[in-house]
Amino acid sequence: MGNDRLSDDERARMATPLWEQARAAYRDNRPDDGDRLLDNAVSQWSALKDYSINWITSLLTFVGEELGEEAVERALRKTGDEFVRPRRDTGTDWGSLPASARAKVIARAMVSNMGEVEVDEDDEKIVLSFRCGTGGRLIDDGGYEGEYAYFTLREQAGRTFMTTRSNRSSGVARPRASSTRPSARASPACTTCTRTWLRSPTMLTSGSGSAGRHR
Repeated sequence: MGNDRLSDDERARMATPLWEQARAAYRDNRPDDGDRLLDNAVSQWSALKDYSINWITSLLTFVGEELGEEAVERALRKTGDEFVRPRRDTGTDWGSLPASARAKVIARAMVSNMGEVEVDEDDEKIVLSFRCGTGGRLIDDGGYEGEYAYFTLREQAGRTFMTTRSNRSSGVARPRASSTRPSARASPACTTCTRTWLRSPTMLTSGSGSAGRHR
């Protein structure tokens, strides 16, 4: 079989995250290697993100097909109440934050999830336009079409903002209201979202574009 033993350098690389390898490359004045390693780290994270969103949506599809739409809502609420809400509880009232702070938080979360964000502002408001990097990407990639299409919420209920399938396209995740300003870069099939924060204490929020399949 020949020599199949790993070298010391190979073992070290296998045990070291790519971003740490990138830091070492920059410290050693190897910027090209650092850039390449960072790009590889991003590619790995993107693949894991896509794996996770498909896994979650597949599980919710199974719940919907076996137990119905109400069970999908219960599953999402359980996650929201037991996992998401505690993580979001900072002890500060969200509505008391200035518009710029709220906009930065939302934009940071969307960009971190490999979505696209456009920022516009004037003296009265800040407007963020998103292209979703998770549920919206599932729509763009045809996840809700074909033989193994993911489950689509069709019933008129609070989870679909009391809309019906005829005027809404909502997947197994978080449905949103129709948009007043969809992104010009969005394809007809993708999910876009526009949110507006007034610089006064009142916040005005408008929802997604052509669809509402969000994780």
